[in-house]
Amino acid sequence: MTEIAGIHHVTSVGSDPDRTLKFYTQTLGLQLIKKTVNFDEPSVLHFYCGNSTGSPGALLTFFIHEGATRGRRGTGQVSSVVLAVPPGSLVDWRQRLMEQGVEVAGRAWAFGEEYLCFIDPDGLELALIEDVDGSQPSSPSDHLGHAIKRIRSVEIQIDGFEHTSRFLMETLGFKAIGNEGAVFRFQNGPCERPIAVDLLCTPNHRPGSAGPGVVHHVAWRVPDTDALGRIAEALASRDFNITPALDRLYFRAIHFRTPCGLNFAIATDGPGFGAEDRHPNAEAELSLPPWLESQRAVIERRIAKRSPRARPVRGPKARE
Repeated sequence: MTEIAGIHHVTSVGSDPDRTLKFYTQTLGLQLIKKTVNFDEPSVLHFYCGNSTGSPGALLTFFIHEGATRGRRGTGQVSSVVLAVPPGSLVDWRQRLMEQGVEVAGRAWAFGEEYLCFIDPDGLELALIEDVDGSQPSSPSDHLGHAIKRIRSVEIQIDGFEHTSRFLMETLGFKAIGNEGAVFRFQNGPCERPIAVDLLCTPNHRPGSAGPGVVHHVAWRVPDTDALGRIAEALASRDFNITPALDRLYFRAIHFRTPCGLNFAIATDGPGFGAEDRHPNAEAELSLPPWLESQRAVIERRIAKRSPRARPVRGPKARE
């Protein structure tokens, strides 16, 4: 299972389309790559946000469930998503977040690194960390000149350590790095751009619940469908219930649950987002996959009824 090359994307649940887009594109400087729907539930808006190229590893995506009860962080859930920014930029980021009225929880240190912790409008816990891989910012829309470069790590809150740690090492190929108190770190990915999973052991905490402000799933990246097939076979041989390889138009993916109950996916790097998918009217245009195009009128009516502010405006035709 050593073909996993890091995080492909993290999908969370939001409750307000306008507020979510404003926070992630204006406050955090990401770009809206795609406004589409949840292919499994087409009445639910799905936003893809990322860097200027829509690169795997830098994608934060959101299912929008307006009016839904806010979720609760707890065991069996991602408790924090850590985003990498260039060296020397945390001071400027802190100032910007404070100026924008973001709920900044403060600074923290773990495994010798400093984190700037804050909360998104739905209550999702995020953190920024300075990345030292030497790459340059890639998003021209960034307000600071210190663009978010990639998803660096996720922290998962669990009530028991043994099964999840064994799953990460024996099934996904992570290496145990060490621990600080109740936080145990596991690392994977290329040496020059590693990603981490931190397991926060809180056996006395109550289980988390799904909803706005909570991560829906974490997707890990593999290069192609051949690698995806090999990993699917390996997971099945270990008695995991996995989905078939699903066509998500911009990648193919399998989904399954981890021993702690969290939703994981394995996703291919390709085919990715073409240049035509990032046109200036991306926020207005609702893109649909070819198999849902015949249902466009019905889908648009449902979305308009649920979310008048997100009423689709026709733009260039979606990619066939």
